[in-house]
Amino acid sequence: MKGITRRGSVVLAPAVILFVVLAAFAVVPSTTVTVDGQGGTPPFQELPPINVTNISFSNNNPKEGQNVTIFVVISNNGTSDVVGVSLTIAYDTTNITTKRDITVPANGTYMVNVTWKAIKFSHVIVAIPILQGVLLTNAKHTEPITVAANPIGNAYVVFAALMLVLLVFLAAVAAPSVWEHMRKK
Repeated sequence: MKGITRRGSVVLAPAVILFVVLAAFAVVPSTTVTVDGQGGTPPFQELPPINVTNISFSNNNPKEGQNVTIFVVISNNGTSDVVGVSLTIAYDTTNITTKRDITVPANGTYMVNVTWKAIKFSHVIVAIPILQGVLLTNAKHTEPITVAANPIGNAYVVFAALMLVLLVFLAAVAAPSVWEHMRKK
């Protein structure tokens, strides 16, 4: 096969491109990686069955600025205690706290609680356990919470203030005509 030349460039036929690609794979030597362990397999350590099973709140409908206690339950379905667990609790992507050196008993649970000052908006609270420096993302749990904005103020005071403004406005509008009427007499 011959390439076609156009103004200094070469256009290769599809068959030539396929041949070059296949030849490149044939030339690359295969590599074998040897890892210490039985039978050449890496010595993987199975992580304990730790899971965050529940997140709850002291107030499910908080207002902006209120303190909300977040309760997080970590469970261990294994037959031995798991020590050295850390737990990161966050809202959206902002860290609230990380509790360290938690021991979760065998076939048991451990509760962590933290106080969070509620911020206006809809958020997702997430709790992720960490073991031996590894985030156990498959063991995390999330829970949505919506924080209402603070009201403007007392509705009666706001209404009274609006009525006062309306009366002053009406007096200002009516004053010139009353003044004119009194001058004509």
